[in-house]
Amino acid sequence: CAYCGRTKHLDVHHVEPVHVAPDKAANWQNMITLCRRPACHFILGHRGDWKGSNARVREVCAANG
Repeated sequence: CAYCGRTKHLDVHHVEPVHVAPDKAANWQNMITLCRRPACHFILGHRGDWKGSNARVREVCAANG
């Protein structure tokens, strides 16, 4: 996980959501790895709402590392 460092239960998170930028769906530069437990993907990537997104997720992860 780019935030907490976990190596299990990982998800690929699209920094720009696929529904907003479908042309970037397969672009690795639009992806970051976040874990499901303790919910870094949900909390940091989606701001606690699966319909939401966090354009600053990379900055938040970098500040933690």
